[in-house]
Amino acid sequence: MWLERLKAVNGSLHMNTKKIALFGLFGVGNFGNEASLEAILQYIRCNQPEMEVLCVCAGPDDVAAHHHVHAISMHMGTEAAYETISNRAYRLALRAIYELIVWIRTYRFLRTVDLVVVPGTGILDDFGVGPWQMPYYLFRWSFIAKLARTNFYFVSIGAGPIHHPVSRWFMKQAARFATYRSYRDTISKEFMESIAFDTQQDQIYPDLVFSLQTPIAVQRQTTRISVGLGVMAYYGWYNDTVHGEEIYQAYLHKLVTFASWLLRRGYSLRLLVGQQTDQRMVDDLQCALAEQVKTYQSERVVAEPINSIQDLMAQISLTDLVVGTRFHNVLCALMLNKPVISLGYAKKNDDLMAEMGLESFCQHVESFDVEQLKQQFVLLEQQAHFYRKQLCRCNDEYRQALAQQYALIFGGE
Repeated sequence: MWLERLKAVNGSLHMNTKKIALFGLFGVGNFGNEASLEAILQYIRCNQPEMEVLCVCAGPDDVAAHHHVHAISMHMGTEAAYETISNRAYRLALRAIYELIVWIRTYRFLRTVDLVVVPGTGILDDFGVGPWQMPYYLFRWSFIAKLARTNFYFVSIGAGPIHHPVSRWFMKQAARFATYRSYRDTISKEFMESIAFDTQQDQIYPDLVFSLQTPIAVQRQTTRISVGLGVMAYYGWYNDTVHGEEIYQAYLHKLVTFASWLLRRGYSLRLLVGQQTDQRMVDDLQCALAEQVKTYQSERVVAEPINSIQDLMAQISLTDLVVGTRFHNVLCALMLNKPVISLGYAKKNDDLMAEMGLESFCQHVESFDVEQLKQQFVLLEQQAHFYRKQLCRCNDEYRQALAQQYALIFGGE
């Protein structure tokens, strides 16, 4: 599959790289993003320990504490310095001055590094952000890297959709300034082609998270089948303030109906999140289940704290089957050879599931049918042994493909 379709690449891209900056939306509590960062750090520390690494991100204090790497803000120390000024004209003038400072500081910084890498994540989409947020920040850094003659790599990234035309322009230009691009799936590359971007020199490699070390399997104390239910505080693509709560409540109601059905059939549930903000859904779901299902033992619904990707994988390892919404909830379950049903908000879930042979087990978070979900679950449980073996084969291929990409970027065998 992956190994068969990879293009032959001669030589490697690395050019005596000594100092590398890892750029992305890290330190904001999104476990999938943190997993991508951890995956590339894990590789560098094991295989290129002499390389100096730092992270350019949204939450440098959090990244430094959790990943033990030097981190700086992508805003170069000018975050919201003008927001407290009430006079609009003064505020805009000061903002322009601070923006100039950011450009100067960024240029000076980029002259000191050999390479900037965007490690994975769905960086080229506008989910929940406006044009002057991540789309602009990405444009700014990639353009200045071009001016500073510093290589800028997009490595196993996700792309699309990008609905806002200004966001699309910013992100398309950022991709154009890059000296290396690879996508984590076919649908990302096809999206870039759909917006008239030339991808002839671009590669497709698996999501970087597949290269992470997985937790050691733990022997469970019960024979009861455990279902991981990956939930999300979902308010629509743009976190819509008008219709977002309505979308959230509809999703919650369906999850309660499905979870109640599982409990009545004797399963236990383990609630999973992919970001700290998802705790609201966990709390609401638990309250609703307590009202709807009076007879189940409370210990059959487990909601242990999840504060990192390691916590998430440890929780998934204690399940037999997973039903999830967030992309990296689904991905981590697949990586741990757990059969999955995806209730995704974007086609990236569907594409990943199809790559793993589970295309029949996908629905959309805003339109999924509970009765169909029940039927999918019954079928998945019946065929779980077959899918576990299939996932094991796929995961081996993914790890080999990622090893090839790491060697291409950083050198080595």
